Amino acid sequence: TETNFCLSFWYHMFGNPMVLTGELSVYLHEPNLSENLTKLWSRAGRQNHSQTEWLQAQINVKVNSDFRLMIKAQRFNNFLGDIGLDDIQFDLGECTESDIKPSVWTPWYIASGCFLQCGTEYFERKRFCQVGSRGDNCEGPETEFKLCPNPECYNITEFNSTMNSSDNFMKILANPIQVQTNFLESGKNLEIVNVDSSLKISNKCGDVINLDLNETVQLTSPGYPNKYELGLECSYLVKSENNSRIRVNVEYISLESTSLNACPDSVEIRYYALGQPGLRLCGNYSKMNTTKTIEYQSEANSVLFIFRSDWINRSNGFLIKVTSV
Repeated sequence: TETNFCLSFWYHMFGNPMVLTGELSVYLHEPNLSENLTKLWSRAGRQNHSQTEWLQAQINVKVNSDFRLMIKAQRFNNFLGDIGLDDIQFDLGECTESDIKPSVWTPWYIASGCFLQCGTEYFERKRFCQVGSRGDNCEGPETEFKLCPNPECYNITEFNSTMNSSDNFMKILANPIQVQTNFLESGKNLEIVNVDSSLKISNKCGDVINLDLNETVQLTSPGYPNKYELGLECSYLVKSENNSRIRVNVEYISLESTSLNACPDSVEIRYYALGQPGLRLCGNYSKMNTTKTIEYQSEANSVLFIFRSDWINRSNGFLIKVTSV
């Protein structure tokens, strides 16, 4: 004989809307009929509009034998959200205001991100079927692979020798302050830019630099203007006051590049988000050989620079001026 029950509770699922923080599910198990669990209801990701809002769930439970109910709260691989339960009730009879919505997909969430600084790459995205009290399944795929919006690998020397280089350059530099055309022509002798002794200088392999407002630091590869060592990976974190920004001026770059538009040696500039890959520069550029500039501004009050060299060739490195504005 079928018996109806009503399970009701209040739940709280809040967090970053861009990250799938977890899943809350209700399962029914009737061991005399099947070893399998039946998912009666589920929600995934952020459900609440505010941190103080709680939502009510009412779920009709129809059983034909001995049974048990399981409520499962699963946190996924992040810490940007929470799941809470309160006021759980289980009564005989059907729910008075049961949620009879059909099963629906959550929005797409990133399962594996884009890690290459440039070139072709794919990321994985997932979504979860939120089971309604009808018990129906969602239609369509749970997982998809999409092309990452990576820029092409950027070789300054190659851009210097191509037509319409400014159009391509503008696409690579987010939030440029001033980007002009006609960069250094291929074949010219690259003139060294000397450091300004009146300004702060960081010329070692790795540093953490705190800038006052309107203060400037000169970042150079180790040993600049002499050739840098092979097999380096140097990180420079530049921070300024709250509510300020970081302005980056590229003065000189001489880093190994190839005819295949690849960057065996490079300086990466993470000016948008420190945890995301940034712009990689290689090739040859000197402000002494041209009146044109390479400069842009950060989104926040910090920028991360990462200099990498391989084990094959080396050159004179880089000089970059960084100013708090």
